[in-house]
Amino acid sequence: MAAQRIGLTFQGGAWAAFGRTFLYAILSVCVLPAAWGVVSLLRWWADNTRLADGSRLSFVGRASRMWFLFAVLAFLELLPQCARQGVSPDRRMAVVLVATVVLLPLVALVKLHLYRWIVAQVRLEPGGGARLTASYGGYLGWLVIVTASVFTVVLWPFALTAMLRWLCGHVRGKGVSVTFTGTGLGLLGQTLLWLACSVLIVPIPWVLRSIYRWFTGHLLLWREDVEEWQEVEVAVTV
Repeated sequence: MAAQRIGLTFQGGAWAAFGRTFLYAILSVCVLPAAWGVVSLLRWWADNTRLADGSRLSFVGRASRMWFLFAVLAFLELLPQCARQGVSPDRRMAVVLVATVVLLPLVALVKLHLYRWIVAQVRLEPGGGARLTASYGGYLGWLVIVTASVFTVVLWPFALTAMLRWLCGHVRGKGVSVTFTGTGLGLLGQTLLWLACSVLIVPIPWVLRSIYRWFTGHLLLWREDVEEWQEVEVAVTV
């Protein structure tokens, strides 16, 4: 039987999007409590994401399990900016660039481990969990491409959406797979709109909600053996 195509829709509110994102940013800057910001954001996202077939998403991960790695990642991402302190203005950009490149293999290692953990903590009801099978070498390669594309100003959306398609293609579950349908051109257009609205400051909460909606709306869930899942759902209901 052909796989069932299931769309996702994000229904979270604008002020909630602002609050959760602000909390995540503050805790990440504080480094040690970064995990609690990430887990709070992911749990809120899952609770506010609706699937077209009526299935439900939930995030069951606990920050206390992975707080150290999240703190390490927050520290590594802040380190290039810290390295520029005490450096003459004409050399700061070069110092940040060198620090970013040197740390990239370690950042990729930590991020991939955390992404695998995050995917494993997402539950589909009915359906269960999934796992991320992406390799370190493959992810490092994509991270290098995305990082380099940032300096081109306009190519990063194409690199980012390609990496997201690659990552989603390596999500495996029991009878479930995921694809990302967003395009670089679409993300570039949306980013210009988000930036234009953010300049006005007041619309920022709605901009953040739109960002969550755009990325979630371009996720597709493919469920095989539809009849088997329907039988499971009926059995649970009974």
